[in-house]
Amino acid sequence: MPTAETPRESVVTPARSSRDLLVRGALALVVAVLGAALVRLVAGALLVVPAGFDPMGWTPIVTSSAVAAVGATLVYAVLTRLVARPDRWFVAVAAVVLALSALPLVTVAPGLPGATTELVAVLGVMHLVVGVGIVVALVRGTKIVAR
Repeated sequence: MPTAETPRESVVTPARSSRDLLVRGALALVVAVLGAALVRLVAGALLVVPAGFDPMGWTPIVTSSAVAAVGATLVYAVLTRLVARPDRWFVAVAAVVLALSALPLVTVAPGLPGATTELVAVLGVMHLVVGVGIVVALVRGTKIVAR
C-alpha cells in the first residue's frame, strides 16, 4: 500500500524486454484477428453480405488484421527504444493511423461492387475494434490477461 512518502508504482509499464514485446505482439495479433472475426460473424448473421464484396471475405479480414498487429508491434518496439514515454507516443501514432484508415471507407469502399451503407459501417466498426484491441494489447500487455 503506497504511503505519502512512497509513490504508487505504475500499473502499466512499457515492454522493455524482447520476450515481453513478443508476448504483447502475439496478444495483439490474437485480439485483432478474433475481434475482426467476431465483427464479421455478427455482420454475417444480421446482414446480407454479397459473395463479391471482397473486404468482408475471411482472407482479407484475417490478413489485414494480422498485418496491422505485426506493424503496430514493430512501431511499438521502435518507440520503446527511442522515446521516454513510448505508451503515450504509441497511442498518439495509433490514433492517427486509425483516423487515416477511415479514408478508404469514405472514398473507395462505397464504390465497390456490393457495397451498402451498412457494410461500409461494419468495416468501420471492424477498423475500430482491431485498432483499439491492438493498442490495448500492446500498451496494457499481460496486465489484461492477469486480471
